[in-house]
Amino acid sequence: MKKLLKTLFLGILAGFAIGLGSFAFVMCKAAGSYIVGSVAFSIGLLLVCFLSLNLYTGKIGFAIDGPKENVINLAPIYVGNIIGAVVAGYLFYFATKNLENVNAAINGVVNARVIGDADPWYRCLIMSSLCGVFVFLAVYGYKKFQNSGMKTFAIIMCVFIFVVTGMEHTIANMVYFSFGNAWSWNAVLNITITTVGNSIGAILSYLSVKVVERK
Repeated sequence: MKKLLKTLFLGILAGFAIGLGSFAFVMCKAAGSYIVGSVAFSIGLLLVCFLSLNLYTGKIGFAIDGPKENVINLAPIYVGNIIGAVVAGYLFYFATKNLENVNAAINGVVNARVIGDADPWYRCLIMSSLCGVFVFLAVYGYKKFQNSGMKTFAIIMCVFIFVVTGMEHTIANMVYFSFGNAWSWNAVLNITITTVGNSIGAILSYLSVKVVERK
């Protein structure tokens, strides 16, 4: 039970860390600095990696080829991520709800992620699968490189690419929907699809890397 609670707690912290990155992105976007915001988002994954927190999208690719416990732990990790992301999002919502420029920025982010004409399910699946690839590569780079500078560079570059191109990260989307107080069945559908997409991208990336490494 103690181990389970620790896994859950580290998942909550990871969700909150991604919340901080999402908050930085939205605030920069509100200030007209989309590019800077795409870089600033990386603080979330930097905290996750350097503090050894439990992020579902950072674990799923590696879990399939490890001990059975790693797969089982994905459930409490995911639940923890949800709690951390939603709590962070609503904290940001109450802190900024009277700021018109921030409201406009988060509404724009949310509207682009509502399943429908703006974000049909197949686009959502594709963009979230690609995001899964880049999150995997960020974590893989962190694990592979020995130099702290290279670890940091790998994370920042991979995160910058998936944010600036509009790829969808399921935990970040939980933050956005909470930040915008915009939960709906369409939002839940988005989270479901992006969770599947992130998982597909990460798993396929891991399998591809294993094939390359065996050569």
